[in-house]
Amino acid sequence: MSEEKSKNLVVPVIEYLLEDNSKVNHKRMQIDSGDSYFFQFDRILQKADSSFISTSFSLSGLVSRYDIHSDLVGINSECNLHGLYLTNSDQLQENEISITHSVEKCSSDQMFKGILAGKSKAVFSGKVLVKQDAQKTRAFQKDLNFLLSKDCEVDTKPSLEIYADDVECSHGATAGNMDKNMLFYLQSRGINSDDAMAMLIRGFAQEIIDEFDDEKIIEFLENSVERLFQNWILKE
Repeated sequence: MSEEKSKNLVVPVIEYLLEDNSKVNHKRMQIDSGDSYFFQFDRILQKADSSFISTSFSLSGLVSRYDIHSDLVGINSECNLHGLYLTNSDQLQENEISITHSVEKCSSDQMFKGILAGKSKAVFSGKVLVKQDAQKTRAFQKDLNFLLSKDCEVDTKPSLEIYADDVECSHGATAGNMDKNMLFYLQSRGINSDDAMAMLIRGFAQEIIDEFDDEKIIEFLENSVERLFQNWILKE
């Protein structure tokens, strides 16, 4: 975690080797100043019956990029990559995710959520490669984005490349604004417009936030989402 106020460049490179029956539960928080550049590269090699679970939170600097690749080379291995990012002003957030299923009976799950304000931009490039020997693969991808401003931009490219015929795979992406029907419903229950919008944004982010399993961290993340929303309200 870096919180320096001055302009900085951070480039962590992390390699994980998961032997048979090993487990990693990784929580990542990236909190940078508005002028910082952050580029993280993770490389993961997983052997039989291993489990890699990663949950990330990014309060972006000027440019942030998360580049992660996992290769499932052992039977019954599992890789779950989940993340939440908040962007504002002219910030750019990039997520480059690649998972290779090399052998049978492995599973993977990618789910990233973004809340964008100002003139910020998010790029998601997610790929799942299922090789011919990787029968009975289960692989899922989602990139979901909540746009607070009409000037935000999302470029999302989830993809599946499958060479096996006995698999369960899916991918999807969304980029949308406030649900007007849900807003109307909440307001019809006596909730004012700002509170209704805040509830929808919190509900969108909470699924990822709750994965951190620590009361103080969860409170910090919830407050970060609330601050982004309040700053947006003040500028509207």
